[in-house]
Amino acid sequence: AVNGAGLPLGVLDMQFHTREEVSCRDKRSTEELPIEKKESYRWLSSASKVNSLFNTNTNVVHVCDREADIFELFHHIEEEESQFLVRSRSNRRLEEEQKLYELLEASEVDAGATYNIPSKGGRKPRTAKVQIKFVEGTLTIPQQRGLNSVKRLSSVDIWCIEVKEIESPADGE
Repeated sequence: AVNGAGLPLGVLDMQFHTREEVSCRDKRSTEELPIEKKESYRWLSSASKVNSLFNTNTNVVHVCDREADIFELFHHIEEEESQFLVRSRSNRRLEEEQKLYELLEASEVDAGATYNIPSKGGRKPRTAKVQIKFVEGTLTIPQQRGLNSVKRLSSVDIWCIEVKEIESPADGE
């Protein structure tokens, strides 16, 4: 958590999880489970815990990595009237038969930036140039698991931000 001036305040919720071995057959059957029975439910649980710490006048933004790219989480956070920033893992379907990555690819560059990357290990310091795009879209309900009928989910409005390095070094450093 950070305050309005960007001062770090600390971690608001943390969960430890050890994944059990899952065979391929078990993995397919877990796709049929309701979100509450899956290990990914911890993301929804954390969002609810964090939201309960604040009054309705507080702007809460959940920042998550790719593992939290879960439609049920997006819907849950929107229902709780907070916001999210999640690093994308899936090229999600949007309304009007579009896909998220294709919409970004077709959009104009909105801004650019330059960052100094310090040396680390054997990597030399360098300058990274990035282009920034942002687009508005509406995520449609995923087709799997009959989510719409079971959970009464609805589409989720999003803003997608893409930050992409241009002219990156050939060695990927």
